[in-house]
Amino acid sequence: VSSRNPVFSPLFKTPGFLADFIDDIAYFQRSISSVLSGSRGKFLFLSFVTVLFCVSGSLFTWISRWPVFNVLGTLLMYRAVFFLYRLLSDESGRELVGIISGRINLDRLPPAVMITLSILFIVWSILFAPRAKKRRVG
Repeated sequence: VSSRNPVFSPLFKTPGFLADFIDDIAYFQRSISSVLSGSRGKFLFLSFVTVLFCVSGSLFTWISRWPVFNVLGTLLMYRAVFFLYRLLSDESGRELVGIISGRINLDRLPPAVMITLSILFIVWSILFAPRAKKRRVG
């Protein structure tokens, strides 16, 4: 949204970090809409992977004793969800992965990375959640 009044336009300008976050969310929305128009199965799989990744990232809500640090960690994790998807599905990310290994199906790369990270987050939560709760109580 652009204002025609030059006095108020800097006042309503979106900050840089938030503007990048909004751009990444818009990219993800456009991408998931194009996947939906192509194949319903791929859409459901990508939706499941994204929800799993976000839910498994809940470990950032208890990672420390400081609530503000936990909130910031959680917000950064959600920022990373959309940034990671955009990085891995953008042309520059595809070229980087193609340089590293030319055998990977690049359309399946973002969900594969998200599933791998989700499994790591879930294992981390299972291994360290009981210790963190004991540490808080005692």
